[in-house]
Amino acid sequence: MDTSRLALTVLGVAILAVAGWLAYRAIDEAISITSGWEILVGDPILVGDVDDPYAYAGGDRVRSLEGAGRIVISERAERGFVRLSVRLDGTAEVLALGEGPIGELTLRSDIAMETILGKDTSVHGGTALGDPGLPETQALLLGSSSFDLRLDGDPVERDLAGIWTLAHALRREDGAIRNQGLVFTPLLRDDTVFSDPDRLELTLLLYERAEDGNKRIVLHLVFRDVEVANAPNQIPTQE
Repeated sequence: MDTSRLALTVLGVAILAVAGWLAYRAIDEAISITSGWEILVGDPILVGDVDDPYAYAGGDRVRSLEGAGRIVISERAERGFVRLSVRLDGTAEVLALGEGPIGELTLRSDIAMETILGKDTSVHGGTALGDPGLPETQALLLGSSSFDLRLDGDPVERDLAGIWTLAHALRREDGAIRNQGLVFTPLLRDDTVFSDPDRLELTLLLYERAEDGNKRIVLHLVFRDVEVANAPNQIPTQE
């Protein structure tokens, strides 16, 4: 192949790549224009570690991060996406990535109708929805979908199973799950007193299969700043 033909081939590949990227972005934006739901989130925290993936007591096992995200679901919930991004500074282990990663971690999931598990429903605890390791709370939205992870743009994990909930907040300012001094434990008979109906949180749990066949949490993120920018029934945004 001569130099001119090679140059044209490279140029053609580049044009196709850019066109594909623009088309992908256009799909995202098209969904946002006709969405039934648009949720903007910020103020993320990284919860837990390999020994304690829930970190009920908060403390050093809950770390504040920089980051933001967006969830968009079309009016009939037939499609949508979750896009989240957090900045890792190397001070905390991220189970999906190993010890002390540094860089921008982006999490991306596309939503289909069957992945929207519920609206205005109880989740976690003994409800058979969400994760039984968390206390029961009321979810505005609940979904289950797979996530792709990138660190500074480089793929690091694909198709991690995820559960995400937009629900009444469980975490206090210090990251603990507690009520009047009582820290939550799954051994409690009544786990319905730990949520705050005046605040919303987006919680994301990512899992992988362990050798014993059980699911193991590999990433636990909570976004404590939530704005419901658009909703089918015009739910007011948080102050």
